[in-house]
Amino acid sequence: GMAPFAVEETERQLDAAWTAVAVEAAVAAWAIARRDLPVDGLGRGLRDPWRAIRPLLPIGREGEAPFDLGPVEAWFRTWEMPA
Repeated sequence: GMAPFAVEETERQLDAAWTAVAVEAAVAAWAIARRDLPVDGLGRGLRDPWRAIRPLLPIGREGEAPFDLGPVEAWFRTWEMPA
């Protein structure tokens, strides 16, 4: 019946959710960098992703090259949050 359509719709929604996670993380990383906040003050659950995605973002080099959120999203898709 409708199960294949439900699976396809779920996959579509999950793809959109990963993109939203990447956007939120990129905005947060930019805000941390812009405000020059101490990263050591972040919890481990936030510090590890920040350290991983920060080099993927053109912070301080805005406008020099097209911005690609793909590497940030790819990192989050493979990351396992510590217990």
